[in-house]
Amino acid sequence: MGKPSRDKGYRLEHDVVAHLRSHGIDSRRIPLSGGDPNEPGDIEIAGFGLCEAKNRESIGEYLWEWLGENKALFLKRNRREPLVVMRLDEWEKLICARQ
Repeated sequence: MGKPSRDKGYRLEHDVVAHLRSHGIDSRRIPLSGGDPNEPGDIEIAGFGLCEAKNRESIGEYLWEWLGENKALFLKRNRREPLVVMRLDEWEKLICARQ
């Protein structure tokens, strides 16, 4: 991975952790950003677990269209587990309600 890509990923991880902390959610960026096999993932959120962060230009615009004004979007690929896509502020409400 080149330095510009690595920097782009770091910025997202840093910004997400800063945003979560500003809302009282205990979180940290994983050192080496998932490069350590003993600590996979990019961000750890207390009471929730490890999360992956991806900053890509080629995320399909249709995800935002499908989500629309809804709170969450459930996606499933054949023979794979379902995924949930939601806006960060909606996700924060769920996490804050658990703490």
